[in-house]
Amino acid sequence: MSNILFVDITIEVTIGIDLGSFHVRQNQPFKGIVNIPHIKNDSMHVIHFQHGSTTENDNGGLRYGYWFSQGNYYIKYNETEELYEMFQEIDNDKYNLNMQEYLNRNMVSEYPRIDEENNWGTVTDEVNWSLVNKIVDNGTLKEQKHIKYVDSSMTTLEENEVLQKKLNRGSTETKSNNLPHENVFRYTRIQFKSNKAIRSTHRMEDYNDKSYYLNNIIIRDDMKGQISQLVGELEFSFINSIIFGNYGSSLQWHNIIELLFRSSKVNTNIINKIDEIVSRQLTILPSGYKDILINETLWQAFFQGSFQGSFQMANVPRIRQKLIENHIIEENNTQKMVDDQEQDEQEEYIDEAENNNTYYHNIDSSDDDEDGPTIVGGIYYNKG
Repeated sequence: MSNILFVDITIEVTIGIDLGSFHVRQNQPFKGIVNIPHIKNDSMHVIHFQHGSTTENDNGGLRYGYWFSQGNYYIKYNETEELYEMFQEIDNDKYNLNMQEYLNRNMVSEYPRIDEENNWGTVTDEVNWSLVNKIVDNGTLKEQKHIKYVDSSMTTLEENEVLQKKLNRGSTETKSNNLPHENVFRYTRIQFKSNKAIRSTHRMEDYNDKSYYLNNIIIRDDMKGQISQLVGELEFSFINSIIFGNYGSSLQWHNIIELLFRSSKVNTNIINKIDEIVSRQLTILPSGYKDILINETLWQAFFQGSFQGSFQMANVPRIRQKLIENHIIEENNTQKMVDDQEQDEQEEYIDEAENNNTYYHNIDSSDDDEDGPTIVGGIYYNKG
């Protein structure tokens, strides 16, 4: 079990724990959330915040929060940083006394009342501390054992490199990496047209079928043969997308799905699990998320168009049904051809360096766009 106690509610805030959220007024006598279950010893939860008065249709300001593993924690507002900070209590006796007092005074919420259906456990089954610790890089400023900070403005290394390329392109000075390295996502790189993805001796085969790239490069080499890491990253990137409105995480979620769907050689049990996971994800898709971060063109190309090398469509019936329910694809026109222009846009890549043929997929589709990667603000939602 984990417990989170609040020192105070200094400013009005919407507080979320996993998939649920609730509003707390300034100085309201709310003292925390207790008995947060961990189905596995290394399973994770996330607490998140958005300041001020918000409504379901208001994106509001920055949404930020903390992924945490099992432990006892405090939340205290930092007026200098202007955010609620999380830290772990090492004096368990003192902590338990405080928690018992708040329980007796009905000043804390029990976690099961927030997530009675255990949706969280079903959509984060492969998300553990090892995975989160590997992906989330808080640098040295916010680094804490068992806690990882995330917010809606965090970028991926891939986004940073595209932005750095643009900065260098417009600079007459010596090129250098001037971007900050605090708070970035180190997701597994999926670059569909890189030299690793397309072998010089199998260009046509590897372009049309990503099986070699999936099985030999991503799973065998990058993930050391641990398919559970790919599943965990699929789950983790989705949660960061819907809770924080994080654009880079949405890109990674789509990239993993595209990699699997465009591979003909995927273990049947794995594709069945992906069908189950993604259909659950689409079930909990918050209102307002679809139009902002879902790549409808990609999904429509898979199910209604002629996307080159789309191998798994017949094997994911639950995903297809949820896409129909969410009005992302059409029910009675699954063979509809996607407009050629949209298809061309989906297949655009960024040539990161002309001499080494390294490409970035779906991040920056126009050299005329000098603003760099777009970061989407946090999305407010409230579990009914």
